[in-house]
Amino acid sequence: MKLWMKSLKKIIWLILLITMFNTMVKAEDLIVSDIEIKGARRISLEKILEVMSLRNGKKFSQEKLTADLQRIYKLGFFKNISSKAMETNEGIRILTIVREKPIIKIEILGEELDMKREAERFLSSTIGDKELFYSEKQEEKWKKILTGFYRQMGYYRVKITLEVKIDKDKNTASLTFNVKEGDVVKIKSIVFVGNTIFEDKELKKIMQIKEKAFLRDGVFREPSYLEGLDNVTAVYNSKGYAKAKVISERVKFDEVKNQVEILIKIEEGNKYRVGKIELEGNKNLKAEYLLSNFILKQGEVLDREKFSKDVEWLKRYYESRGYFKVKAEPYITFDEEEKQADIVIDVEEGDIHYVNRILIEGNGITKERVIRQEITLLEGYVLNAVRLEQSIDNLKRLRYLGKINVKMKPASEKNTYDVVFKVEDEGGANMFEAGYNHYTDIYGSTIFLKTEEINLLGNGQNLTMKAEYGKSKKDYSVIFTEPRLFGTKNILDIESHLTTTNEAFYYLQRIGGLAAIKRPVAKYTTASLGYRYEKVNIYDIERSKKGSFPGDQIGETHLASLMSAVERITTDDMFCPTKGSMNKLIVDYGSQPLGSSSSYVKSTIESQWYASPIRNWIFMAKMGAGAASKLAGSYVPVYEKFYVGGQGTVRGYDSGELSPRWGADAMYITTMEYRYKFVDNVFGALFWDMGCGWEKTSDISFSDLEQGVGLGLAFKFNAGQIRVDYAFPADKIGENGELYFNIGGEF
Repeated sequence: MKLWMKSLKKIIWLILLITMFNTMVKAEDLIVSDIEIKGARRISLEKILEVMSLRNGKKFSQEKLTADLQRIYKLGFFKNISSKAMETNEGIRILTIVREKPIIKIEILGEELDMKREAERFLSSTIGDKELFYSEKQEEKWKKILTGFYRQMGYYRVKITLEVKIDKDKNTASLTFNVKEGDVVKIKSIVFVGNTIFEDKELKKIMQIKEKAFLRDGVFREPSYLEGLDNVTAVYNSKGYAKAKVISERVKFDEVKNQVEILIKIEEGNKYRVGKIELEGNKNLKAEYLLSNFILKQGEVLDREKFSKDVEWLKRYYESRGYFKVKAEPYITFDEEEKQADIVIDVEEGDIHYVNRILIEGNGITKERVIRQEITLLEGYVLNAVRLEQSIDNLKRLRYLGKINVKMKPASEKNTYDVVFKVEDEGGANMFEAGYNHYTDIYGSTIFLKTEEINLLGNGQNLTMKAEYGKSKKDYSVIFTEPRLFGTKNILDIESHLTTTNEAFYYLQRIGGLAAIKRPVAKYTTASLGYRYEKVNIYDIERSKKGSFPGDQIGETHLASLMSAVERITTDDMFCPTKGSMNKLIVDYGSQPLGSSSSYVKSTIESQWYASPIRNWIFMAKMGAGAASKLAGSYVPVYEKFYVGGQGTVRGYDSGELSPRWGADAMYITTMEYRYKFVDNVFGALFWDMGCGWEKTSDISFSDLEQGVGLGLAFKFNAGQIRVDYAFPADKIGENGELYFNIGGEF
């Protein structure tokens, strides 16, 4: 009986297996007819579908369905995922049910209000979109991130507890971080032991933290301290001490004085020179050429930083030639007797990858050609990783595209891909601004209007119209920019304007425009050449000044000139830079053969540099100089000369007060400014200006320089900024200061 029952069970299992096998085979032969996703409330269906390989009309595969579920789970938004594949008359219907993680709401309770707000912004930006969905596993991670933030601010003894409340009905999780900041900890001393190559003062310079001293806060910031330890090792490594390391470090805390004493013990080791440098595994590219491009050479002191750059260059060079999955692993063998280091780099080239098609998705308004002309990859050529990164950077610089996502889909041929650029097309916008200007010196008060159309009709072009109107100043202008002239890298700027101003002793009207071609010539650098033409009218000159005014410039004259410029900008932000520089050289050549009433040449150089030695404090140094000279017995028009004094030059003085009455042929200005960044969109400034204008270049004397000092406040809004300055002459502080109001950028 038992034997019969066992045989029956085996027969039943066999029948079930055969049935399942037949069903699977049958299902594998069917086509996907419908994909339905249920349970997604905050996450769009498109976001889920784009990670799935199965599509309507494609052949069904259980393996693909399993892989799709894994990819959906890896998105990080869901805590449960289930899926069913059901056979219908039309094919296979796939039903996927997801259950989202609760979305989190963050609140920080602390004693320091400003720190609390900054901590909330930091935590939200650090966590990112994916982790804004709650998971118990992430609680300790969030506490660690927040603790690191407070310790970076100097609150070394911070204590943080976390309370979590989950609302199942709303599917939300409220996270409350209770923060006990404690006092800011200061550094009493930093002592090094075991260092013979570098003195203590040299090592202290490269630490990210400093001892407390006059005009130095000496706050102990733990993340900066750990970074400083890495810097100590790095400076030894750069001098050939490849095995140098910090073997111990101690932070001794004094609870009574709320300060720390730091002891760092160093093991320096030997100094090594480079023996041989070899490549292994490189089959398709010659080692001789690759090694010839290395910074580090045989016989030189082993510099790990240079070596790291060489390895990175090697990988980038391979990637630029289509070896998209190249690997380069360096190995160093040390000879202690010879104090020599032999280097071998093991290269796994992999296969060359190619571009099949370049596809654009998500551009509802912007024309495809506008996006394509920013992509430097080429269809049918190798998949150049460097060009791919350049393409992404080019698209990010466009002001009307949001997030840029790139996906590579395998094409029919091996190692060939369709490269898909998915963009969030914001389509550009019509930005409208209106406001009020006040000039303390000449023009009085004006109102201004500005409208700017970005990405005009989806063509990537820009059209700006501005108007400023007041009793003593009327200025109207239209500016059109074509960023890709005929699909090239050339930028076309066309400007027309009508300006009427009441200058100090006369009225000046200028009607005309400028057409210029601008082109990138290097990273961060552009060069331009343009033609300017204006009809100029000088009239209503004060009778007392008419005798000294250049008679050949009264009435209607014409200005025609070629303008060339080179500009290099490396700043990290256009509103309130913390590092980098802005440099510009302009040469203006006015010529009678071009249609001008006068012939002259005018050159101007401007340079601004930024550094942030202390958090939220920014130092700015600015220098400007210029010279103008007449040609062939002609003259430099009074309205093209330099006028020093007032806004943009030396604040605290009236406009042009530090130049001759009818303008200067030479000028020099300099500015030193300390800024404090209150929040991202607001900063205050303490500034010192110095400058002068001279009638002739032969009159230049730096003993003539006048100085101005003052305070400023700047606000960022939409696409521009407002800045208000109040300044005095340096020798008359507190006496009849000048107020300046400016809308625009740094230059």
